[in-house]
Amino acid sequence: MAILGLTHDENGSALEKLPVTIKVAIGEGPTPDDENSSPRALFHFVFKRRTVREQMVYWEPAPDIAEVFGDKPTELAVIFLHDDPREVCPSEYALWTRKGRLCHGELVQIAASLRNAGDPKDSRAPGGGVLAG
Repeated sequence: MAILGLTHDENGSALEKLPVTIKVAIGEGPTPDDENSSPRALFHFVFKRRTVREQMVYWEPAPDIAEVFGDKPTELAVIFLHDDPREVCPSEYALWTRKGRLCHGELVQIAASLRNAGDPKDSRAPGGGVLAG
């Protein structure tokens, strides 16, 4: 089954994406074994390598890559393989909790769905706020 934008493009061609094997992060995620753990920000980059154990994906430190950039790097040189920033760095709004991502999407889509839930001419959000856009 094809999913537009995820597995196939508008022309019906299959999308080919490179697998992510190394991640550059500016924070540490919660500890998987500790339910009271929460993410924490760092003031430097860390490099993580994707590993799979017992069908679970873990991101573990990649000391061989960190060694190239130093102990606590704050700057990295980046080369993008595409001229369109949306293609290279897709972004979205998301609500995260300790249990994971609860919802996600672009703000324009969220505002449109809220606006269409009631009177389409009404630009007020639930609770009295005003929707932009």
